[in-house]
This record gives sequence, structure tokens and C-alpha cells, in this order.
Amino acid sequence: MMSQLSTRIRRSMQNPTTVRDLGKQLYTHLPPSAQEILLSAYFFRKRRRIHNEVFHAKLTELRASEHLQDPDEFRAMQCVLLKPIVSAAANTPHYRDLFARLGITSADISTPEGLRSLPILDKDVVRRDPAQFVDPIACANGSTVAFTSGSTGSPLRVVLAPDYEALEEAFTARQCAWVGLGDRDRRIRLRGDLIVPGSSTTAKPWRRNFADNELRMSSYHLSPKTARYYADRIMRFSPQALIAYPSSANLLASFVRDLGLKCRIPFIFTSSETLTSLQRETIERNLGGVILDHYGCTEATVAIQQCERGTYHVVPEYSITEFVPTSGSTAHDVFDIVSTGLLNTAMPLLRYRTGDRVRIAGDQRCACGRAFPSITEILGRDDDIVVTPRGDHVGRLDHAYKGLSGIAESQIRQESPSELRVLVVPSTGYNDAVEAQLIANLRSRLGDMDILVERVSAIPRGRNGKFRAVISTIPRSPQPSRSTSAESLTDVCAGSPIRR
Repeated sequence: MMSQLSTRIRRSMQNPTTVRDLGKQLYTHLPPSAQEILLSAYFFRKRRRIHNEVFHAKLTELRASEHLQDPDEFRAMQCVLLKPIVSAAANTPHYRDLFARLGITSADISTPEGLRSLPILDKDVVRRDPAQFVDPIACANGSTVAFTSGSTGSPLRVVLAPDYEALEEAFTARQCAWVGLGDRDRRIRLRGDLIVPGSSTTAKPWRRNFADNELRMSSYHLSPKTARYYADRIMRFSPQALIAYPSSANLLASFVRDLGLKCRIPFIFTSSETLTSLQRETIERNLGGVILDHYGCTEATVAIQQCERGTYHVVPEYSITEFVPTSGSTAHDVFDIVSTGLLNTAMPLLRYRTGDRVRIAGDQRCACGRAFPSITEILGRDDDIVVTPRGDHVGRLDHAYKGLSGIAESQIRQESPSELRVLVVPSTGYNDAVEAQLIANLRSRLGDMDILVERVSAIPRGRNGKFRAVISTIPRSPQPSRSTSAESLTDVCAGSPIRR
């Protein structure tokens, strides 16, 4: 039985064409009104599927647990949530072998402290053979597959349990409720969705999704020529919230500023990319809203959400999260995120190093009243770091742009230890003097490096339309790793594919 199920899991990944894929092909050939009907029908079905008993039960549970104040109560809650995750892990080839080598059983890992007996798990180990981490029992009633963005050239496939989307949605709904945003309040969505074909020259690159009372706008068609139409449509739609990639919201805000447009949105929910301090300032000042950022990962191992008071909270009901001192960093307040997700039994990852970093500045109690742990800043990935000729690792270079006018968007690319290329999308006010100041600002932070600025009309996005402010291909010194190696080198997972 188990071998048959494993075979089905592996074969299902070799034919990724689904009804959803066929629907997408049909969608591109329909007129706009029919596209809106098809789009709304799809999200109506998705809404009914996700907003189920699991979703409502979890949301009720979360609304109660956010008022806990005693650390012992949080610990007890995490112990309960950890048990099914560890039990599922014991059914996977990787952890079955690891537990045997360590001479332990799942019963020995019943607390957050018990997790520390396990080695840290690095992403490359999972990427080499994700099937080693899949629990066939948890997938017996179906599963889906999500793909990481693949910014390093090799996306990771993650198997998700049937109830995962409903559980994840409950955490999103709770964050929205922190600012009073209801389930049916109007919202704009400006992310990586291909609402209309990229080659389309339509003057209205957006479509209504009536099922969720939202307007989905294409981030691929936003430009100085179309920004006025975007702003006008947003104002006429009168949304309560904008759901966006930070880069998309920042680009909209930059055009609103530079073209003197009016565009006001009360709340902006950002996720999927690292939100910089300069982006936050540009978005809030020019779109007039309050940003609530969310950090998570496709691997479903951690969630960090910003509350209505602006504090980044580690969400304790979502994961057991550790902050490990970063190898190679001279900053004493910068840590790697190592986390164990508490939602996804299909592919449990214990003490998983996400590859992202945070800054922590002491224990701070937030004015929101929640006793959740907090962090100061999300810094982003290791490959978002510039390495200087001296060997220093420098992140958060958005400060180099502060006070400079006429830069709609910019991306730093490093392919050599001594040289940077800076792609700039110029806007109103950009000139040689601004460019010279940008180079000087970067050199003041990076030292003596060759810096070449290239003026471009647009900066390419990666998979799923995501934007990266820094792309570095400089080899890193290997981090000390206590992770184990996978035995097999096949690359297969279960379920029907979805992209996140």
C-alpha cells in the first residue's frame, strides 16, 4: 500500500498539466467581460474550498490564542501543535533514518526544547530530494505542490497537506482583522498575477474578481504612461486595502509622486519580498496608507507579521522559531531564521534554515498588547547581500537611494567582488547629478568598488513576478552546517502543481 502510494506521488509530478492550466489557456482568448466571469467563478470555487470548517475553527482558535500572556501557555500550545508534525516526520524516509541514527523516537521530540536534539536542516538538502521529506500517509487524501521562486536557479518543490491552505488563510484573515479589515471589504491586488498577457497593449490591464470583491491589476503593465489610469481606477474603485508585492506598491507610489497623481488607500498589505525602509516611506507617503508587512516562505516553516502598531511579531501558533547567530556577519544583532512549521503535515521540516536574516534589538513589549515575540527588522536572504573586496557582507543598501529624486526603481547586481552594476529606471528629475550622488552613496557604504549605472526602461522580474533589489552571484564561504545529507538524488514530489 505504502509503495503504491509513493509511486503515485512520484508519477503525479511528471505530468503537471491540470484543469487549472487548461483554464488559463482558455482565459487568454476570451473578451474582458468573459475573463471576469471565469476569474470570478474560479475564485468562488476556491473561496468555498478554503473558507471551510478548518478555516473557521482555526480563525476562532487564533482570535483566542492571541490574547495569551503567560509564556508557559504559549509553550503548552506549541507542544500540542508540534506533536502531529513530529509524528508525520517519523513517517518520512529522511527523519525515519535520522531518528534511528540518533537513537531517538518521535516521543523524544515533544517540546520546543526537544527539537534542539536535531541538526539544523539546510535548503540544499531538501532541494536534492524533496520526496525524502514527504509523509505518504498525510498525502493519502490528496496534496498540492508549491514552488519556491527559484531565485538561485533551482526552485524547490514543497508538498502541502489538504488542509494547509485553509489554515494559512486563517492567519491572513487574523492579520487583516487587526486593522478592522473585513472579509468582504474592497481590495486591490497588485502582485505577480498575469491578469492580461504581457504583450497586451490594453488601456485597462485589470479585471474584477466579484467572488472576493477585489480588483486584480497587472503589475507588468504599470509604467509612467499607464500610471494615471491605474490611479484613476483605484480611486473610483475606492478600496479599503491594497494587497501587493513591496516592489509593485513602491513602483505605483513612485509614479503617483512623480506625476502628481492622487491615489489613497487606507491599508497596504505587503508580502513575498523584503520590504525596505525606503519602500515603506515611499508607499506610505504617496499612497496614504498604513503598511502591514508579512514574512513567510513557501516551505511553510515560519510566519512573521506586522501588527497595527507597526511591530514585527513572530507568530507562535504558526511555527517554533529560533534565531541563530549568522556566520560571517560582524553584526551582533543579525540572526539566521531557523524554524519548524506547525501547519503542514505533508512535508514536515524540522529546524529548517530559511536562508533569511533578521535583526533583533532586545526584548520589547508591543503596545498592541500581544505577547508575541518581536523582531526589529527583516533583512532578506543571504544572496541579497553585497560582498565588498574586503570580504564584508553589506545588506540593506536602500539607504543609498534616500533623498535622491527621479528613481522609479533600481536593482543592484554583483557578479565580481570588485564591481557592481546598478540598473535604474529613471523618472522625472533623474539626471547626471543624481546618478553621481547615487554612486557616491554606494561607495561610502561599500568602499572602493567599480560602480556602473545603467539606465533601463524596466527591470525584469523573476519567477511569479517577484522583484529583487540585489542579485549577487558571488560565492559565499560555506556556513557551518549540522544538517544531514539525503541518500537519494531524485527530485520528485506529490500532488497537482500550484505556484506561490
